[in-house]
Amino acid sequence: MSYRLGRLPSDPHAPKLRLKHFLDASYAGTVPDVVDYAPPVTDLPTDGNDQLGDCTAAAAAHIEAAFSLFGQGTAVVPSNADVIKFYSGSTGYKPGSPSTDQGGDMLTVLKYWNKTGIAGHKIAAYFAVDPSDLDELRAAIYLFGAVYIGCNLPQSAQDAFDQGKVWDYTRKGSAILGGHCIAGHKAVKGGNLTISSWGGLAEVTPAFIAHYCDEIYAVVSQEWVRNGVTPEGLDIAGANAAFTQLTGRPGPFTVAPVPAPQPVPAPSKDADLLRALRVSIDALSAKLKAGGY
Repeated sequence: MSYRLGRLPSDPHAPKLRLKHFLDASYAGTVPDVVDYAPPVTDLPTDGNDQLGDCTAAAAAHIEAAFSLFGQGTAVVPSNADVIKFYSGSTGYKPGSPSTDQGGDMLTVLKYWNKTGIAGHKIAAYFAVDPSDLDELRAAIYLFGAVYIGCNLPQSAQDAFDQGKVWDYTRKGSAILGGHCIAGHKAVKGGNLTISSWGGLAEVTPAFIAHYCDEIYAVVSQEWVRNGVTPEGLDIAGANAAFTQLTGRPGPFTVAPVPAPQPVPAPSKDADLLRALRVSIDALSAKLKAGGY
């Protein structure tokens, strides 16, 4: 198959919420060594990324599918048309006009994802993750289900994908093909990260992340929450309070309201009459039985 890229550089001076300011200081000791929300199948949609530079949209679609599968129990996979529509809205691409297929920067796409959504699914917030802190990256997947990653892709990674091998840093150097956006789904402490791209899954090493990945975002979705908690039991009320303290804005999660106790209706006159009639019938039945009838 053919491979397309499409990530453009984001504005390095754009203000960002940073995940490390949101996390409790003790998070590193509570995150499991293996955090796994990888798709259960390896044959994923390419979402047009074999023909268009829509990797920022394709990665978003893979993340939305993971939110619904692990958060709600049923995968909702955006269609190819949904992804192309999202790519158009977030980057200015016009179907049928190749000159407008220029890719997109991740921050602009994230803002569009937050405001407009993909296939009717919006994100509630997003946080920048420190690419050099793999514990923070693992915590982001543990708490929110996936990470949205931007890298400068070497030829060696594309070759490794073709061969079903791990993406790694090449000390001898490998030509950079351009910017690429991928979704991260599984992280192993001290080990590899499992990502999705081009309709499949691959593993990337910590060295690959350190040398080629310069943008990572934790993406927050309401669909990651069911019955007031995430799959890992994240305290939604506490997370909202911390978010508000950090940003001055309302927290991104909806806390399921506790149903108010319902008053017991007073018995009606008809109900009293029926109850008295039942007592009379039972008493008469007992007398008849006592008399041998």
